[in-house]
Amino acid sequence: MDDVSQWFWLVLEQARPNLGRLATWLEVASRAEIEDLAREFRRAKQHVVADYSKGIEVDGVVLPEDATEDFCDWVVAQGRDFWQAAVASRADLSGLARDYQRAEEFRNTASRAWNGSALGQKYRGSHSPRLLAYAVYNVRFGADLDDA
Repeated sequence: MDDVSQWFWLVLEQARPNLGRLATWLEVASRAEIEDLAREFRRAKQHVVADYSKGIEVDGVVLPEDATEDFCDWVVAQGRDFWQAAVASRADLSGLARDYQRAEEFRNTASRAWNGSALGQKYRGSHSPRLLAYAVYNVRFGADLDDA
């Protein structure tokens, strides 16, 4: 778990819970900084669930690969303390996955969801820090962050 940099967590924590504040940082960050942020995000996600295709069982149903990856995004986006607790309980993530599903279903503010109301049209649909980083990178550099 120590391989996820302190810098990464600091960037997220300084912006939380405002995606507009994160967008402001991303719009002035260097290409390398955005690529590093995405790399650290991926690394942190893999500590939660290493193989998304195996899913997580919630109430007898195994989440599909995309939903499992979205769950991991959500865990990381909640911040270092939340992430560390999830990683420590990797053997049983079903309760946490259930909380995630409720948060997504109701966009529950108690879920510590990020607020994207200040994003405007340019980054519409970027409702998480990871998706916002991809959108800003694409707008600024005309490239896909997955290819970086």
